[in-house]
Amino acid sequence: MFSSQQRFYMIGIGILVVMIILVIIAILHPKPPAYQIYLSRKALAEANKANANHYAAETFNAAQKNWQKILTLWRKENQKAFYRRNYKPLAVLAKQTQQLAEQSERQALRARDSLKNVAHIELALLLDRIAEFKEQFSQMPMDESLRKNMIKGELLVLQGQVALKRDQIKLALHQFKMAEQLIGQSGKSTKEMLDEYLANIPVWRRWAQETIAASRTEQTIAVVVDKFNRTLYVYDKGELLHKFPIELGKNWMGHKRQRGDNATPEGQYRIIKKIGKGGSKYHKALVLNYPNQKDQQEFLAAKKAGRLPKNAQIGGSIEIHGEGGKGINWTQGCIALTNEDIDKLFDLVAVNTPITIVGALNGLNNKTANSQRNHRQSTSTQN
Repeated sequence: MFSSQQRFYMIGIGILVVMIILVIIAILHPKPPAYQIYLSRKALAEANKANANHYAAETFNAAQKNWQKILTLWRKENQKAFYRRNYKPLAVLAKQTQQLAEQSERQALRARDSLKNVAHIELALLLDRIAEFKEQFSQMPMDESLRKNMIKGELLVLQGQVALKRDQIKLALHQFKMAEQLIGQSGKSTKEMLDEYLANIPVWRRWAQETIAASRTEQTIAVVVDKFNRTLYVYDKGELLHKFPIELGKNWMGHKRQRGDNATPEGQYRIIKKIGKGGSKYHKALVLNYPNQKDQQEFLAAKKAGRLPKNAQIGGSIEIHGEGGKGINWTQGCIALTNEDIDKLFDLVAVNTPITIVGALNGLNNKTANSQRNHRQSTSTQN
């Protein structure tokens, strides 16, 4: 028989042995892979920051599904007695999750950089198209709906630029796509309208050639006005003497059809009156014989055919006058020069000087700084 003291020591030793065994089991048993789980979570956060959910959705979604499995498995293992827990599958899953997340981040960064380059290219192309449109069509009297679409397109381009600076690349590309549709449609419709208008170039060139030939034959001054190139040419004895920039009616494209349409007429006219300084509200003025007989006949025919309202009037008082230089087409149908240029022209011309007004002498591709050379070529071909 053991004494009470001996039994006490034996119990103490037994407890100590059990504790030592438990400690050894706890030490030797695998712990949760906390650091690996931390790395996988960090990799997911970095991938999310790189917008992998947008640019590498498949790989990123696989990583996210793995993360949910990690949480489920971790919770399941923690509910077991510590000596029955097995964290090895959890460690493997965490490592796979980290790899998938890092892969999705790399894919996202490559895709984003690629899309960013595409967006910058799209932006450059759109800005070029807008600049080209303004250069070619800014002075054209455009249908209001087309002009609104063009303005909307420009606004979308600006919004896309802001989105691109914020790295909202998909949004920028979406806005650029919508802008391209609006700008493209406006440009196409305007180009078609202009092509239809410029189809009359052969007739207008013939008018100009007749006027220049008469100037050469009669050894006199003659004037040719090119509305599309906004230039007034002065010929002396068939040779180009001066050219002046002009401004026209707000609705200049096309022949004047009736009073109040703000269109500048097209045809072969003559000066019927010279109004000096003080006699005109526009510094000086040269009054043309609009409407001439041809204009009147065309007006009556259009009215009879129902192309004009019954109460329409033909209009008149078309002049070449001063107060120009505003940089826009602003008159009610007249041709405006700067006061300095009207002074020069006023001294050159006389009553009965021929004034031929044409829509254009050259097509859209010929509207360049060397229009004088093109003009000479086009008018001298048949002389």
